[in-house]
Amino acid sequence: MRSVSLTAPVAAVLAALLLVAGVATGVPAFAGNGTGGNPHATATSPSTAGKVTICHATSSTKNPFTQNTVSFNSVDNPFEDGPNGHGDHEDDILPALGGFPGQNLDTDYDGTTGAEVLAAGCAIPGATTDVTYTVSCDAVTATYPSGIDSIDANVRIRTADGTQTLNYHPNTGAPTGSTQDFRYADKTTLPASYTVEWVQVNGTNYHWEDGLECGTTPTGEPTDTPTDEPTDEPTDEPTGEPSTPPSLTVPQCTETSAVAFTDLSAWSTADTKGGGANEVTATGLHVSAPGGGKAAAYYGHAFDLADAGAPTLAWTGTGTAPGLQMGVDLDADGAWDGVLVNEQHAYPDHADEWWITRGTAGPHATSIFGHPAGTLDEWLTAYPHAQVQYVGYSLGTLGADQSGDGVITALTIGCETYTFAAAPAAPTPATPAVEISQPVCTPVEGELKGQTVAGGAVRIPTNPGVRSVYVFNGTDTTHGKPADLTDLAPGTYLVIATPQDGFTFDGALAEGWRLSPSGKATYTFTLAVDDCWEPLPATPVVDVTQQQCTPDEGVKGQTVTGGMIDVTDALGVASVYVFNGATVTEGKPADLHDLAPGQYLVIATPASGYTFQGALGEGWRTSTGAQDSKATTVVTIAAAEDCWVPVEVTALPPVVDDVCGPDDTITFPEVEGVEYSKNLAPDGRWTVKAVVQDGYVLSNGSAKNPGITWFTVDLRDDSLGCQAPSLTGSVAVGECVAGAPWISYDVTLTDPDHQATGSTATVVITDGTHTETVVLGDLVDGSLSGRALWPGASVGDDGVTPTGWPGWEQAEDGSWSETDGNYAWTRGDVTATIEVNPSLEVALQYPEATPECALAPAPEPEPGTEPSPTPELPTDAGTTDAPTQVATDAPREVLGTSVPQEPTTAQASGDGLAATGSNAMLLALSAMLIVAAGVMAMVSVRLRRE
Repeated sequence: MRSVSLTAPVAAVLAALLLVAGVATGVPAFAGNGTGGNPHATATSPSTAGKVTICHATSSTKNPFTQNTVSFNSVDNPFEDGPNGHGDHEDDILPALGGFPGQNLDTDYDGTTGAEVLAAGCAIPGATTDVTYTVSCDAVTATYPSGIDSIDANVRIRTADGTQTLNYHPNTGAPTGSTQDFRYADKTTLPASYTVEWVQVNGTNYHWEDGLECGTTPTGEPTDTPTDEPTDEPTDEPTGEPSTPPSLTVPQCTETSAVAFTDLSAWSTADTKGGGANEVTATGLHVSAPGGGKAAAYYGHAFDLADAGAPTLAWTGTGTAPGLQMGVDLDADGAWDGVLVNEQHAYPDHADEWWITRGTAGPHATSIFGHPAGTLDEWLTAYPHAQVQYVGYSLGTLGADQSGDGVITALTIGCETYTFAAAPAAPTPATPAVEISQPVCTPVEGELKGQTVAGGAVRIPTNPGVRSVYVFNGTDTTHGKPADLTDLAPGTYLVIATPQDGFTFDGALAEGWRLSPSGKATYTFTLAVDDCWEPLPATPVVDVTQQQCTPDEGVKGQTVTGGMIDVTDALGVASVYVFNGATVTEGKPADLHDLAPGQYLVIATPASGYTFQGALGEGWRTSTGAQDSKATTVVTIAAAEDCWVPVEVTALPPVVDDVCGPDDTITFPEVEGVEYSKNLAPDGRWTVKAVVQDGYVLSNGSAKNPGITWFTVDLRDDSLGCQAPSLTGSVAVGECVAGAPWISYDVTLTDPDHQATGSTATVVITDGTHTETVVLGDLVDGSLSGRALWPGASVGDDGVTPTGWPGWEQAEDGSWSETDGNYAWTRGDVTATIEVNPSLEVALQYPEATPECALAPAPEPEPGTEPSPTPELPTDAGTTDAPTQVATDAPREVLGTSVPQEPTTAQASGDGLAATGSNAMLLALSAMLIVAAGVMAMVSVRLRRE
């Protein structure tokens, strides 16, 4: 099996070949003089003024667009009344210009937008036409990229009976990557053995000689191996005896695009000479040429010759008929090779034949007028790659006595059908009009609604171009026409105007007129007149009665009768309504003769023909300034003053129970209409206040305020012999426990008459300058004992090991030094008091250190020396206000067992005070405290009774 890759020819840019582009190229553009050669070799190109460059869509997928320069009007016509030219050719790429938005500029063409195709000279950038195919004994299989406009193949097979050519023309384009199998069995019945000797794929020839042998050999062995390798390039000079190419067929168009022209601005008529004429009329394209003259027009429609379809020209006329023409590039090298001419009307015997204007070799040596000629199929077979550069027609030959006159109604070529119809002449604007007079109203004084009305009128002026103007009753024609246009009743009227032939109302109507689809114009007007009668005056009136109060027996005994609002009938008053409150939101009262105190809104409405304006009484006002305005007033029903007589009562004194302790009682008596309250005065006495209630009056009220009586109760009398509370026997002493200072306490409260006002015990220590309060706790059944850390002392987590002493502080390196802070003052001369309310002064001093109990940190040893042993304490050692010097040459040292290595972990309560409990040393001091108690002053507590 053989695999070959080929590139199809790329069409030359055609726009440069067209004279309508306005660029002189030196390349033949159009032909049609019947003499061969280039009829435009010396022609002057027309101006490009008013023209625009477009990409005109073709039916070829290899060359989908040609670049044309055409008249602006042939593009912008979609915005006129009818489709025409390129503006109605939906596949063309048109630039944006003027009011025209452009066409297909954003459409995608194989990854390229229409705007990019237009900028690239109407070529699709990057499009490829490479075809890959293989040849086998069953089929030719081809893979097509995008840009291939047709799928075709021709295969010649040689058998024992001769040769036959298989032609494949599906007449379809190929999407990218599509694969097509041209199977031999679809076209013929193959013998047991045959040779595929020649293949043509998309116009490129391969396998001219020594093709692929297929079937069985004389020895019976099958083979599909070719006798030679295919060449990469096609050749027109095959080795050995050349083979005849197969016949090709120009297929019919599967669909035809319609393009309508209202003029020939997109066509070139430069070849029209000698009195010839081309004009688009209402019935078609009128073409005429006198003897010796010529009429010709050409249009830049480019396509492959294989896509020419079946060209036709619809002609009606006299004399010689125009011939169809196609400017061609036969070998697809981009150069103009002449014009193919078909004169089916002039020469019916040669209706299918096309002759060429140049001496190019054709299917037949001579045919018509000695020029090479042939059918389109024969031309395509001879030139498979032939391309059409433009199309057109030509009537007459310069210098020859030929004439013709007629109309081309349609021209079909290259799968496009061109029709011609001139736009109708624009009609003359005309403006219809009507003159309207409104009705007039005259009042009649003193009469209810008295007035007279004179009817309105309509006058119809005579305006040019207006055929008729009719007036109808109402908004349509169903109610007929009014009998008299000079006496019209108020109402709405419809006007219908019709233009004369050749005139139009479009764009010429005045404000209020509307153009109908039929071309007529309509106008609607209203005749109206306001009432002019003067309303008669009317006055609304209401009568108001306030509430009344009558006294009754009992507390606050009285009877109140409701207020009333009566509405008086009055001439010209249609209605009067009363509403609760100052608005209508709360509705109407149920009974106007039993109204509760409050505001009431009254709304009166005048009867038709009457007005409240200028006729209202005091307090009334109109809602608006209109003659028929309603009137409102707000009526207040005042609450009647109380008329009941108060009941006389006497306030009795309170009952007092005075006892020792806080359990004194004051009991209020129950007296109807009297309310009691008590208050403790600053001097310790109680005042009782008796206040009379609403509906009552006191018989014994004070002169200053008759509704109040005062009573005084004194519970301070000491004549009851109540015993004061005492803390006698309570003690608090300093104690050294495991090297830490503690306060050991035993508190007893004696209070037989319950005179004490508190139960929390504290020890207050002071040196006259500083004061510290140590909370001991709450007494239980009058007693409390235990132990609390001395202020500034602290112990470890075990509650015993000392970690801090008052008057000492520890540095970050663990060393200790004396300080005036941390409660150092508590180690001096202080006094202490146990307070519960009452209070008791006690002899509390910082405990003395003993050999068994140190009360300060041990000194740090000098660096590099052994720690010194703890020195022996003298038997008369005093307090540890300062460390004791043991020897003159020894380091200064304080009492203590060791120096703590870590910062303290527990602080004393109060300002760093920790608490625990012990009764140590209490027995040693108890005797002394008993003696001292005899000489201590007793604390007297004054009992405040409630």
